[in-house]
Amino acid sequence: MVRGGSVLASVVAVVVTGCFINGLAVDDGARPRCSEVIAHRAGGQEVGLVDNSWSAIYAGQHDRLDILEVDVRWSADGRPFLFHDRRLTSGSWEVPPVFVGVEFSSVSSDMLERICSASREECLLPLESVLDRLLNFNVELQLDLKDPRDVVEIGRVMSEVLGRSLTRRVIIFCDPISECEAVRELSKSIRIMARAHTENDLDKLLLDIPWAVQIDEELLTPPNVEPLRARGVRVMVKTLDAGGDTPQRWIELRRRGADMVLTDRPRAARETLCATSGR
Repeated sequence: MVRGGSVLASVVAVVVTGCFINGLAVDDGARPRCSEVIAHRAGGQEVGLVDNSWSAIYAGQHDRLDILEVDVRWSADGRPFLFHDRRLTSGSWEVPPVFVGVEFSSVSSDMLERICSASREECLLPLESVLDRLLNFNVELQLDLKDPRDVVEIGRVMSEVLGRSLTRRVIIFCDPISECEAVRELSKSIRIMARAHTENDLDKLLLDIPWAVQIDEELLTPPNVEPLRARGVRVMVKTLDAGGDTPQRWIELRRRGADMVLTDRPRAARETLCATSGR
């Protein structure tokens, strides 16, 4: 194997201020660039929306978030969908009891498309439909490939991206590094964010430069960061652990050399980092 805010306010703001193209509100306003923030699972948790959902993507687009991170898993017939967990659960998607606990990868794509919440907009999203709308997005999408079974499944994701000429709008997150190698064989131009667990991983990545590297906080030291920076590689740290997704931590990570943070609170993080830029 290859391995807070008001929901109503967000929805009303999209409807009132957005210009609609193919059902999506497009806002061409400039984003603050004082520090890049990646919205975990499209940033829905912060505003009470379902992870990896259209509602979360719409809200992130409207709020001009820099990068929306979403998770990709494959159906039994190899079709990529936006979903995080390895198994279906009885959470926001209102999964029928017969499917609760079932491996996502064992369910057909036809059946997955029928597993919805009360709103049809909250159905499990096939990747191709998301990429179709991304053509009209003013946002970038980071695809976190979750446990692809083989290079064929990676290839299907890449085919969907390349077929729409979206290499400048999509970032592929891969872990382990062997997944990055498979992606690179299919496209030399697409941006890759690689997960480095050890200093040895960082040494390997310096031989085949990715666009960005995610590292754990203990690796965020000058000897590790400076060689990456010298080669134009961005450094990202996630701040999702309990009690750690806070303004104090975002500021400290930037001070120590992180270029980006992956957070469940992207709007708050951007506001904090912009307000303290230059300090």
